[in-house]
Amino acid sequence: MYSVRGDAERKAPNGQKSKLTSFQWAQVRTKAFKEWFGDWEAVAKATPLRKAATFAEAKKQAEEYIGTPIKNIDTGIIATVSKTNIEKMFSNSAVNKSTNAQDHALAVANADQLFQHAYLDETHPDKNNEPTIVAIHRFVSPMITTQGNVIAVKM
Repeated sequence: MYSVRGDAERKAPNGQKSKLTSFQWAQVRTKAFKEWFGDWEAVAKATPLRKAATFAEAKKQAEEYIGTPIKNIDTGIIATVSKTNIEKMFSNSAVNKSTNAQDHALAVANADQLFQHAYLDETHPDKNNEPTIVAIHRFVSPMITTQGNVIAVKM
């Protein structure tokens, strides 16, 4: 059951103020609505907000979230991406694991959004036993590609 929220609390999937009334905002989040019309919230979370088809475009888009703490909604884990992290995302090793270069660029451009909505897939110790690293967390997030396919993005 959703409580009716004030205007300041009702946000659209893009983070902007919702244009829906309080009743509509609550109604579209009910199980019955989603069973009838589809889970639009899941689609919104998996649809990248930024566009990038090349690595250069993705690097430029990633500048928006470099150094900004990003909180995973499911676990509460907070991550911060550095310029070095972005460079590692474009390493041959990382790119070769992707479905294609365009999907990879799109995922990097939207890594902050994907991490916020990702699911924790596994946790394990650091393979090099680095004392400053408590654990390695691997997350997975669905992403809708520019071709309309849904892929699993690992991070």
